Amino acid sequence: MILITETGGVLNISHTQIERELFKLMAYVGSANLAERAFGVAYQPEHTYILALPTSPNATTCDVQYVYNLQTQAWTKWTLPGLTFGAVNPDTGQLYFGRSDGTLWIERKDFAVSDYQDPGFTISSPTATQTASLVFSGDLRTGATPFAVGDIVQQWQAVNALSQRVTGVAYSSTNNQTTVTMDKAPRYAWNQIVPLTIVKAIPCTVRFLPFHAGEPLTDKNWDTAYLSFRYCDLDFMSIGWASEKYPITASAVERVNNADGSANAPINLETWGSGTWGSKIWGKQTRDVVLHCTIPQDFDHSSQLTLSMVLPCALSRFELNAIDVKISGATDRVVR
Repeated sequence: MILITETGGVLNISHTQIERELFKLMAYVGSANLAERAFGVAYQPEHTYILALPTSPNATTCDVQYVYNLQTQAWTKWTLPGLTFGAVNPDTGQLYFGRSDGTLWIERKDFAVSDYQDPGFTISSPTATQTASLVFSGDLRTGATPFAVGDIVQQWQAVNALSQRVTGVAYSSTNNQTTVTMDKAPRYAWNQIVPLTIVKAIPCTVRFLPFHAGEPLTDKNWDTAYLSFRYCDLDFMSIGWASEKYPITASAVERVNNADGSANAPINLETWGSGTWGSKIWGKQTRDVVLHCTIPQDFDHSSQLTLSMVLPCALSRFELNAIDVKISGATDRVVR
């Protein structure tokens, strides 16, 4: 793909990032179906360009979208299903997508908690028990009813409201079943008569350039890392590390808002709900959250250290303020 600007001239923006993946998809889908189905949207309010493509020769909709950010000059991929066209409302700056069922998806821009989710769906409950695992027939990792880590499973019963976070999705080809694992069992049993409402998470993957301290790039003993958030109401995130010696990233799930103060909990300023209502923090601590992330032993001795984060929680937002990485336990020098 080519970017043409008045100051920069002509620039190939796909060559080093998604060109190979695009060529493979285009060869599989075929030029005829691409010419009929594919579309692009210039999303100027967010400084992005969206390229929507079908995923098979017989596809009648565009189920994958490649998004280019003009500011970061990086591509990301969306998997919104059933799209037929897209446009931007010039008055409100909202993104519109046409759907194969004749409906419209209109972007939320209220800056409320409801903004932080992708379009969800409803599905029948497979059980009437109080359990943290739901087993569905078929492969529900993709398609019209896809489950993913970070989604919220809700059920509004006559008296009770159930809401649990998805922490794992596994498919068994032997049994043709998808097992959805949640953070814990709800307080009350699921109801098979009332459908489940799935609030979809917006996957956010961040990978930083390698950290290093000074020149030349000699090996250093990295100690511990701290992530400081100005605002953070995530339940968990996945933290990954890599170095020039071990390019395969080691990752671990860090729980952000453990009210019980257990292992992997954030560094708390105060105990949650320790006083009467209105006198102290009640519920989640969401401002000035400091998270302690341990660096695995294989990555604590290198000249460069790369941090990646996956933040997939629906109805949640974050504002990363700083990253502090100690060079060794015997010094106060840090890389910020």
